[in-house]
Amino acid sequence: MKIQEWRRLALCSVGLLAAVLLVSLAGMLHPLAGNNLSGEENGTGTASERLQDIAHVEAHGRDENRSAVTQEPRRQYVVVIDAGHGGDDEGTGSTDWKYREKDYALKVADCLKEILDGTDIKAYYTRTDDREVSKEDRVRLAKKVGADALISIHCNASDPDETTAKGVETLYSYRKAAAKNGLSSKELARNMLESVCETTGRQKRKVIRRDRLYLMHHADMPVTIVEIGFMTNRSDMEYMKSEENQKAIAQGIYRGICTSFHISE
Repeated sequence: MKIQEWRRLALCSVGLLAAVLLVSLAGMLHPLAGNNLSGEENGTGTASERLQDIAHVEAHGRDENRSAVTQEPRRQYVVVIDAGHGGDDEGTGSTDWKYREKDYALKVADCLKEILDGTDIKAYYTRTDDREVSKEDRVRLAKKVGADALISIHCNASDPDETTAKGVETLYSYRKAAAKNGLSSKELARNMLESVCETTGRQKRKVIRRDRLYLMHHADMPVTIVEIGFMTNRSDMEYMKSEENQKAIAQGIYRGICTSFHISE
């Protein structure tokens, strides 16, 4: 082969090799041209920062969305507060009958209303003044409003020749032991006794089962009667006469409601 032909062949080979190298180099550089890893031009942050953002969404975003979907709205509990007796039905009284049960039950109910008005608890009242309300109407109201609990406020009394009995008692009916929202009448009564005595410092007597009382027998929700003190006992009567002490009794009942419904005060 002539020397000229060798030169021509060599030049072609070199040119072809150079072309192949240029094409390969262009292919390697092309992907980098579209990936701005610094993020300075498009404002998306560095690659490391973008990966952290993705990790945050994976770790937190779905959980937050899940919480928003599954979180239950705060429940508004409904209670009926019953001031015992009223009107011509005076209830019991002090040994000299100067003080009447109907009045002191209402005084404590009024104090309790002042507390409940500032809470999320929805409260209804069988009476807010000195009027007679039938037992049937008291129960009817509690059923109508779908009460979660019925709390009846009363004063206690002992036999005329036994004036040493004093302290707080609560009553419940076994018929209402089958609870509403997991709360039984017995548990409601126990919570009331504990909280009222703890708040007032008054003597704690006991939780008493009374099945045949009308409210106990006919109400279809947890119900308790809170006997706030003995009007026939001088110490208890003096305590109940004080407006400050009436507020303390109401505060104790409110705390018993909070304990029963597992809500913060």
